[in-house]
Amino acid sequence: MGCSVEQKNVLINPEHAALSVSHQCELLKLPRSTYYVQPAGKTSLNLELMVRLDEEETRHPLYGYRKMTEYLNECGYQINRKRVSR
Repeated sequence: MGCSVEQKNVLINPEHAALSVSHQCELLKLPRSTYYVQPAGKTSLNLELMVRLDEEETRHPLYGYRKMTEYLNECGYQINRKRVSR
């Protein structure tokens, strides 16, 4: 079983004397860009949208992303179906 990305990131030592970060990433089969990228945090707008979606889903469990998008647009949020799908 393999390690998660977070576990692999912890294993990399950028100050290692003999192995560069690039070589350590290669040994762990971790893309170097994945090591350097910082995950984006959740914004207050996203949290607000998730609460609204959760409430509407509880009331109408059969609504899909199209109806949910329509609902959020009626509530004053200008978002598209792709964001609702995510």
